[in-house]
Amino acid sequence: MSNHPEKPVSFLKHVNEHQEIPEMIWTSKHEEELVAFCTQQLADMEAGEADPDAAAKFEYTANKQELQIHGIFVRVLNKRTITDGYVTDVADTDSYLRTLLTWLADPESVEPTLRHPTRGVHSAENLAMALQSLVDLIRAKEERAKMVSQHGATLPLFALIAPGLWPATVHQLVLETLQLCGAVPAVVEDIIKSPDCLTALCCMLRAGSHENQKRSLAVLGILVRSPKILSETLQRGVVLYLLAHCSSAEGLSQAACGILEQMAGSPLHGLSVTEAMEQFLPAAVVRSLMMMPIRHKLPPADSSRRAGVGRDFGEVCQPARLFVGQRLQLHDRVPHAGADLERRDGAAVPTGGGRAAGPATYTSAGG
Repeated sequence: MSNHPEKPVSFLKHVNEHQEIPEMIWTSKHEEELVAFCTQQLADMEAGEADPDAAAKFEYTANKQELQIHGIFVRVLNKRTITDGYVTDVADTDSYLRTLLTWLADPESVEPTLRHPTRGVHSAENLAMALQSLVDLIRAKEERAKMVSQHGATLPLFALIAPGLWPATVHQLVLETLQLCGAVPAVVEDIIKSPDCLTALCCMLRAGSHENQKRSLAVLGILVRSPKILSETLQRGVVLYLLAHCSSAEGLSQAACGILEQMAGSPLHGLSVTEAMEQFLPAAVVRSLMMMPIRHKLPPADSSRRAGVGRDFGEVCQPARLFVGQRLQLHDRVPHAGADLERRDGAAVPTGGGRAAGPATYTSAGG
């Protein structure tokens, strides 16, 4: 190289610096490994034992723990996108996204190549990085959302929010992804064909963190625009979960009441929604809920009287709150009909149909 008319300044500069770009990571550890490999190869050549395929087989161990998808180091790509404001796509974005979705569905199904290696197993850290990259790509171009269905990732995404399997960070990113792609017709069709995936979403409404419950409500509001999905959520007791949030003081009541109002307005299933609500609330309260502006629905117990209810509205709702809470406790104790429970890390997770516990009748002097 010293005899080359153009001195290899650029090459040497990169070799002797710490470099991190989505396509390459180079550190002093990589340099040490390369020097050791070359030294060994020279020694083998002198001894007449050189392996001509050694260079093709050589792999650096310094980045062995890094998640790499289609030759892209996902951590570095995320850092440049989020921290450094780097918005330029990788060279072959479609191939990267396709491999990313395939990896999310099943890492074993990815066929890595020498030029575009894919390394990394499903772990909380790797899933969070992969999902963050997926969210960034879809936000950059909305039309990419349809690729979630095209590459078979819809149902695997729902599987990742099953309670007890992965931490809240993974749940958060899955729910953000579903918010971005939940209205895509192909994704909706995937859910309709395999409605059992909705069980995980219903569980998240009950068992997720406060912020993830809020995200779950947003996803639900998108999905129940489909009459078929609305019907499936009703069979899984979603009204009970929504009523529990309507009566909560944790900032979720407005969203939950808005979804109930949306569901009750369905031409096909609206009557079923109000009938389900009347199993837990007096009919007069249900009618008032449907008539009131969202900001006034299920107010605190010390709220002022509302015309048409006959007594203090909060007073009427208070026993209903207690009743809904009791039903939820019972619902938590009784395995969902037909559901199989899978234990992983000591947590029982419903993997089957997940129907809600049977209906109960609420009785009240006001109802």
